[in-house]
Amino acid sequence: MVSRCCITLYKPRPIEPSQTYSYGYTVGQRGTYFYHTHDHVDRQQALGLYGAIIIDPRDPADTIRADAE
Repeated sequence: MVSRCCITLYKPRPIEPSQTYSYGYTVGQRGTYFYHTHDHVDRQQALGLYGAIIIDPRDPADTIRADAE
């Protein structure tokens, strides 16, 4: 995989119906993040290809308590 700024030149093969695909990576920072596509952004985000991802701390004792929900 070659990476330039925010553009990744890795193109996995299409996932066929009834198949699955798992993408694994190591996360170095906990928190709440937004994920989205970088290809045809105006069309794909309008179709719902975005969302939130919450990364919990590895050790639950490191959780920061919220003041309010």
